[in-house]
Amino acid sequence: VMPEQDAVLAATSGIRDLQAPLDALWELLLPAMAPAALPEDAAARQGLRARLEGLSIPPQQGQATSPIAEAVSGQMYDLEENAAGLTRVGIRVGARQRVTLLLRDRKRTWRLPVGAGQWAESSTRMPLSARDFGVEEPVLLSGGWTSPDTYAVQLCAVGTPFLRSYALQFTEAGLTLTVASNVGAPEPVIVRMSDFKSNEYAN
Repeated sequence: VMPEQDAVLAATSGIRDLQAPLDALWELLLPAMAPAALPEDAAARQGLRARLEGLSIPPQQGQATSPIAEAVSGQMYDLEENAAGLTRVGIRVGARQRVTLLLRDRKRTWRLPVGAGQWAESSTRMPLSARDFGVEEPVLLSGGWTSPDTYAVQLCAVGTPFLRSYALQFTEAGLTLTVASNVGAPEPVIVRMSDFKSNEYAN
């Protein structure tokens, strides 16, 4: 709230560095605010409109398949206790290498279709933030193999600033899961498999 300027700033950006927009406010916005209206600048207005209309979140980069895709498909890996609240995780690779992300919390298993080189539309009641009340929300998912042993997924909560990423690194010993959020969590959560896996979703 800026009483002297008779203005209120609402920030909805999905970034970890919350200081950056405040710096821009002090350096750019406040000095430009004056009692009288600024002169009309049609070129600047058109440039801003074009930039806003062209904003997008690129899908996850990576290969559509991996030499180990068939071997790990359907395997569910038990996880050690973690801040992400997940108990099991895995992927299922179907026809045409279409992947479904499998996430298990303390209540149920979430099955989320993942696009390759594009976003796949879905919806979920899975909690995506501390303020989530379990309401069915639209989401977009995109994934790819960033290396022969690592499958990465981005989950975008439509209509919110929340973007969550999952990196599943498969090893001979099991799996290491890295979960990161663009807001709320300062550092990624790294979770390792406990001592059990099953192939309950192999088919």
